[in-house]
Amino acid sequence: MGKYVHHVEARYPSDVNALVFDHSYTKYQCTRFIVGVAQWPASEKQGAPYLFDRYYTEMKRIAHDAAIFADKADDDVKVYLRSIHLNPIKDKTGVCPVIDWRSPVVMDGYTHIIQKAVKEVNRNESISGGKHVEFLDTRFIVSPMWDNAFDWVHFAPKINNVEALFMAAVLYENILN
Repeated sequence: MGKYVHHVEARYPSDVNALVFDHSYTKYQCTRFIVGVAQWPASEKQGAPYLFDRYYTEMKRIAHDAAIFADKADDDVKVYLRSIHLNPIKDKTGVCPVIDWRSPVVMDGYTHIIQKAVKEVNRNESISGGKHVEFLDTRFIVSPMWDNAFDWVHFAPKINNVEALFMAAVLYENILN
């Protein structure tokens, strides 16, 4: 059973669409996708952060595109929209006015938005989103360590490894069922 991982760089929700899913499915035979885009939208990188309504619109589109893609592609396809990692409060998030919006409160808000988008696509009877699109929650692994980032952004490899192992177990379990 030759399974492997293919990484697609996606910084913003606009980087994730049906064409990205289709390319990975067609070229690499990917049937499981994990989407996690929030750090850049909440940052000052593009000038201003995505407000919650904009982020919700984008995540709802991703969930919808994923469900439609999966419906057309294969019954075995699953797309997971994962919870967003918390960031430590630092020089740009802990000042007034805030420069960078990647604070725990905003990241939690983004995670709730993802959950809402997944629930909404799963209730859509015109597509079988619930069969193909799920919320993947890793907060129980990474959130207790939210202020432990060695560079105030990225988690230590031990934390990343535990999260990756958990996600692999979820993917593997769903392949078997």
